[in-house]
Amino acid sequence: MPEKLMITEQAAQYLQCSEAFFTRDRWQAKQAGTAPQIPFVKIGKFVRYRLSDLEAIAAGA
Repeated sequence: MPEKLMITEQAAQYLQCSEAFFTRDRWQAKQAGTAPQIPFVKIGKFVRYRLSDLEAIAAGA
């Protein structure tokens, strides 16, 4: 079964933070040449977040 992917708006609601936080996290990681705090997947020009990654973050892993 394929992994559930979420758009930024859904991911922000899931973690109860702003969409801007996700955008800023991606931008800062790109500028610093490091991995973002919240892993994401690019599908063409679209950004998606794996539910399993979000669950791990919410659990404090």
